[in-house]
Amino acid sequence: MLKLATDFSFDQAVLWAKEKMTLLDYEGLSIVFADKTLEGEVLLTKNINDDDFNSFKTKLIGHLFQHAENTR
Repeated sequence: MLKLATDFSFDQAVLWAKEKMTLLDYEGLSIVFADKTLEGEVLLTKNINDDDFNSFKTKLIGHLFQHAENTR
């Protein structure tokens, strides 16, 4: 997502949203186009290794894209 976001501007995303009549995710786009990345800490109920975390991220992104496809 971050690489894709560098291929177009915020203003272009707004124009596309108007053309497609879709709601614009202002919060999401502001995070993507922000100068700084989000950083922080989370409390986990169990230990997780890098492979499990990366697998979770991959599945989550896949589910988000699938949901977006199904809501068109």
